[in-house]
Amino acid sequence: MNTTNRILSSILLLVILSSTLYANEVKWIQNYKLAKKLAAKEDKMILANFTGSDWCPYCIKAEAEIFNTDEFAKFAADKFILLKVDFPQKKKLPLEIRKQNEDLAAKYNVSGFPTFLILDNNGEVLGVSGYAQGGAKAWIATCTDILKNIPPKTDLLKKEDFATVLDKARKKQLPILLFVYDSKIKDSSAKIRAVGDNRSFSTLDGWRFIPFSTDKSQLENNTMLEDIKPLLKAVSSAQYCVLLDSKTLSKDSAKVFKFSNANNFFKNLYKNLSWDYNGEWLLDYNKAKIIAKAQNKAILIRFSGSDWCTWCKKMDEKIFTKEEFLDYAKKSLVLVDIDFPKKSNLSQAQIKKNHSLAQSFGVDGLPTIIVLNKEAKMVMLSGYYGGELSAFIKEIESRI
Repeated sequence: MNTTNRILSSILLLVILSSTLYANEVKWIQNYKLAKKLAAKEDKMILANFTGSDWCPYCIKAEAEIFNTDEFAKFAADKFILLKVDFPQKKKLPLEIRKQNEDLAAKYNVSGFPTFLILDNNGEVLGVSGYAQGGAKAWIATCTDILKNIPPKTDLLKKEDFATVLDKARKKQLPILLFVYDSKIKDSSAKIRAVGDNRSFSTLDGWRFIPFSTDKSQLENNTMLEDIKPLLKAVSSAQYCVLLDSKTLSKDSAKVFKFSNANNFFKNLYKNLSWDYNGEWLLDYNKAKIIAKAQNKAILIRFSGSDWCTWCKKMDEKIFTKEEFLDYAKKSLVLVDIDFPKKSNLSQAQIKKNHSLAQSFGVDGLPTIIVLNKEAKMVMLSGYYGGELSAFIKEIESRI
């Protein structure tokens, strides 16, 4: 074999080896805390694979048909930190990992395998899927649909003109949420960026307020905010928020609150926002979660086929339209209506969201009623309820 042929053969061998080994480069870690740290550091999501790796048939199929493929490796590389939450029957896991996995299954209400959760770097659930027939291609298509419905991050440090933001807020009749940071202080602006990275923020943005961020030095030169400047001089925090009435920009109606991190921010924000939820059925589960946190309530999700499902209609008639239930819900619940009608026209975006949510909760029949407690853990799962309304309310109350 001449030199040229030897070189070509070597190159071909390297190509074959690299393509064969590519899937093996996919690394699953077992430590949840490490997964969150890596996700934050690399700006990725977490794909948590809840599996019975040595006994569950569909877990084993998912491993062979999906996760051990080049297609999956390429898809996941720039998106996910991969976390394996394993419940094997033959092999033994370290005690701390076994305990961690049991706690994670309880935390995320995982009762069947395989279950694949998409989490943000704070551990919040962004999407759920299971085994999909058709191998990696089918699973990636399903996962791509889920990713499309995930709320985006908000770039709170983008350069904006305050006059433009004010005009938008006034047209929408919303307050302005003014973020103030000090660029001279380390991490001050980074803490504001972290708020926008939390996807709960984008659910609020444009619904409860219009955000605007500014450095303290720039704020001093903003003539439109003269009225609130005396109020701001009294704030010693490196970063803080001002909830402003966009009509008046007056200090008399302004609410100022400090925050040290994203979690602290949301707690303070919920206290300062006005909430006008009074027990009506919501179509947006993400909004429902935020309202439930803000008002310290449980969530009831109704999966139904409103215009064709006989038992759904009966349950509406017997329970959900009754004044006794609506009075109770106004006090204790946030209601979410996930509908699968045959005649009514829902937007394609809403249809996808509804299917995704049904899949995430493992709904396979209608009606299905799910109750989440104040910690967002599932405490009740029911199909058609044929008992008395008072007994239904007592059942919910006993569980939340």
